[in-house]
Amino acid sequence: MSRHGHLWRLPDGTGLHAPPGELAVEESTGRLCCHLCGRWFTSLGSHVRAHGYTAQSYRAVMGARRERDLADRLARLGHAALEDYLRSAYAAGASLEALAAATGLGRARLRAALDRAGVALRPTGINSATGRRSRAVAAELRAAQRLGTEDLPGWLRQRRAAGWTLGRLAEAVGHSTHWVRWRLDAPLLSHGGELRRRW
Repeated sequence: MSRHGHLWRLPDGTGLHAPPGELAVEESTGRLCCHLCGRWFTSLGSHVRAHGYTAQSYRAVMGARRERDLADRLARLGHAALEDYLRSAYAAGASLEALAAATGLGRARLRAALDRAGVALRPTGINSATGRRSRAVAAELRAAQRLGTEDLPGWLRQRRAAGWTLGRLAEAVGHSTHWVRWRLDAPLLSHGGELRRRW
């Protein structure tokens, strides 16, 4: 296992192996670096007890910068309080994925914030058009990033014209043949960094 040196410090002088307020994630495995010892784990919640922290106290000590980042994000969204933003955005049809992307919150913190805000989640299986669209856009962005292209529909059309089968395209993008056919028939277009459906 690789470790970082102490490149960062808390105000009390404690040496850190990752920047305070940021999670260091190993790209190949998705494991997280413990700020305190530099070891990598799939989850830090139980590990930090070895350092005398609870998951909540660890986040509080290491997350001061994250709270500032959240405040900055909320200001850009035109809200001073997280709960106000969550209530209005969810009522307008935003999906949990869209809320997580806008706020930078992980799933557990987002759910806790929604609970504090008194937001009753839509029952499973009840989707808003905004939620479906958000998931479609996210899936297309992930596929485009995986392939290193900014024009996924164009990439798909070029390979299809060159004789690639739907199965080969599906394997390349990491989705089903049904999804590939759907992207070929109704592509999302990128304009100014935002994907929009061509109608």
